[in-house]
Amino acid sequence: VIFWTLWCSALITIFMSVASGQYPGRSRADLLRYALIGMIGGTLPQLTLFWVAENVPAMVISIIMAGESFIVFTVAAIIGLEAPSLKRFIGLSLGLVCVLLVILPGDGALGGSSWIWILVALLVPAFYAAEGLMIASLPPTNTGPIGATTGIVVASALIATPIAVLSGSFIPVSE
Repeated sequence: VIFWTLWCSALITIFMSVASGQYPGRSRADLLRYALIGMIGGTLPQLTLFWVAENVPAMVISIIMAGESFIVFTVAAIIGLEAPSLKRFIGLSLGLVCVLLVILPGDGALGGSSWIWILVALLVPAFYAAEGLMIASLPPTNTGPIGATTGIVVASALIATPIAVLSGSFIPVSE
């Protein structure tokens, strides 16, 4: 599923790139940036999400995904990408407390999932947060947003391809 999701997304962004005339940069720095962001923000979160989905109910996963904004705010404030804001911190903290109130009442909310799987599921929003922070903090290139997105999505699809084939999870179109 990850293979097809990423390659369909790659084809759409390639089409948009051609239609807009904004192509991915081809310098070594650009390619490294695309590979790094594609792996952290595309391939790894999707692999992790499908892995934990076998052990964590969808409701819990969707609640955990809401943690991305808290992670981004906290890390961005720590590294100086964003000015700390008490108002925003209080709002995000209240949201986090509400999420915990939904998850903590017992194993009923977790659907019998162990806490280790909940912690593994927290990697998904952490990967997405890291992706956003990398995009914000890495030096800008001369590539436009459509070209950069195309480069990132194609890199993610290229990274996922050998994983899908070697793991035996590749599903051909004919099936």
